[in-house]
Amino acid sequence: MAMPTVQHPFLHDGVEARAYQIRSLERCLSASTLMVMPTGFGKTAVEWMVMAEYLRRGVEKIILIAPTTGLVDQQRSMAQQHLKLPHDEIVAYTGETAPGKRKTLWEQARVLMATPQVIRNDAQSGTINLSEVGLLIVDEAHHATGNHAYAQVGKLYRRARPDGRILAATASPGSNARHIDDVQRNLGIQVVDVSKRDEPLVKPFDVDMNIHEEFIELPPSLGLLITPLEEHFLSEAKHLQQLGFLAPKEHVSSGDIEKAQLRASRAIQQRDVRGYDAARRVADLRRMHMLVNLLKTQGTEVAHSFLERAEIEGREGRKTNRLLSLPVIHELRKSLADIEELHPKTSVVERLVRQEIGQKPDGKILVFTEFRDTVSNLVARLSTIEGLKPDKFIGQSSR
Repeated sequence: MAMPTVQHPFLHDGVEARAYQIRSLERCLSASTLMVMPTGFGKTAVEWMVMAEYLRRGVEKIILIAPTTGLVDQQRSMAQQHLKLPHDEIVAYTGETAPGKRKTLWEQARVLMATPQVIRNDAQSGTINLSEVGLLIVDEAHHATGNHAYAQVGKLYRRARPDGRILAATASPGSNARHIDDVQRNLGIQVVDVSKRDEPLVKPFDVDMNIHEEFIELPPSLGLLITPLEEHFLSEAKHLQQLGFLAPKEHVSSGDIEKAQLRASRAIQQRDVRGYDAARRVADLRRMHMLVNLLKTQGTEVAHSFLERAEIEGREGRKTNRLLSLPVIHELRKSLADIEELHPKTSVVERLVRQEIGQKPDGKILVFTEFRDTVSNLVARLSTIEGLKPDKFIGQSSR
């Protein structure tokens, strides 16, 4: 029996209408809502429905914030597929886009998929006016605590548009009541909508899972590439700590870097000349942090692709030339150009796929990963398996 779909003037056909999603939709349209729904049960579809209804109501702009540029691009692709709007009115709005172009995007777009940092920074600088936004969707809303950029965007939006509506979506709102209260307070949540796996409306769509974990050790050869980067990272972090822009701690997280960026921005606003140098150093630190994480979690091929894109962006005037000019990056690029993949994860995935196909020749396998480059690399690797036809599935728009 075919699943019923939503009929709406701003939605293309094909968006499923599960009963628990419609229930969540009604609540989300009634007030600013924290929607808690397990992973894989269709939070994003509810977000499309809410967007469509607010477009019908005539709101000027809608913003959806997501934690990474990859998720922003994915959300944009899906929205372009499902919302009945010209594609140039649904845009990705991130720090990877030059400030001048962001202003043009803001003026032309009705739906903006954005990272929270760029919304916060552009709102604080006056580049954008959040009072034009009738709906703010906060994806992965459990991040909206403390001084996180998510929380800052929530406060800025509510100040600029007191009557604005917020839809906050997450699979895991937090491990304790204080965390959840913090999210609700920062986003001005009035209604909490919870869908549980074991409730009657949701249970028919649940699937039992057996979880087996594979722990992988990084080879020494990969460690030799990572160590110089970490040493440079720690040196830059120490300098920022001495200047007072970065918290004095041994292990610097991405959250610490975001806070340092905020301190640098405040220094610039207060005409403290140190803020400009700090902002450049923080940007370099963020890119270095990302590069080290790519080497540790994705491998040398993905890291190489990251640096190749940085070079292209540098030619286009984006602020990546400082990173590429570092001697430690120059040496890394020379090494990456002459080696095959060092990270064992790809080989482990191939082994597991071969094992599963051997047991179930007619079965299907889904391999989830965080980065598009990793998707491409895995498809190329798995294509070498006789009889296997792997394909990409990115943002439901590319198969």
